[in-house]
Amino acid sequence: MLKKLLEKQNLRLIVELFFLFLFGFLAFQDRIQLWLVFLVLGIILALGWGRFFCGWLCPMATVFRGINWLYKKLSIKRFRGSALLRKPWIRWLAFLVLLGIMIISRQTGREINLVLYIFALAIFLTLLFQESFWHRYLCPFGVPLSFTGGRTRNYLLVDEENCTNCGLCDRVCPGEAISHTEEGKRKIIKKECLVCMNCLPICPVKAIDWN
Repeated sequence: MLKKLLEKQNLRLIVELFFLFLFGFLAFQDRIQLWLVFLVLGIILALGWGRFFCGWLCPMATVFRGINWLYKKLSIKRFRGSALLRKPWIRWLAFLVLLGIMIISRQTGREINLVLYIFALAIFLTLLFQESFWHRYLCPFGVPLSFTGGRTRNYLLVDEENCTNCGLCDRVCPGEAISHTEEGKRKIIKKECLVCMNCLPICPVKAIDWN
């Protein structure tokens, strides 16, 4: 079982690096707007497989992993983010601003590489704040992805009977997608889960699996 989990994690890394390279190639060719095609596909596919795009394809998340690894090696701690910016409406505001800029850009005929700007902003903020701050509260793409991801038919589920409430899954979840039940057990929030599967190998009692 553990071998299979490790194989999945290796596969994820290969997929992440491929799409990071593809993102960089499109940016170099000045065709970064084509990346929106993958985003739209990710939003649609989230109906069946959750926010697979976030955990496996998003170039920002891939760079975040590198930052996390480096900061852990150097024992550098980051800020959690202010309570004001951790409100649910902040991400909606970012999404509406993004839509507004896209509409204005289309009407005026001025091309703006919004994807690159958002990518750069995400990397800068994650150098200062915890990764979950971007995923859960700031990423404008998270709005449509969480909408379809919350309706997915396949998702990670915690077996509450076997859950020992150790909290290890909380610590490795990059999207703060683990909540607490009234009984003190852990529960995965479908719409916030990035399908990174970090929680699978770390659970000591194997209480997490696909539904």
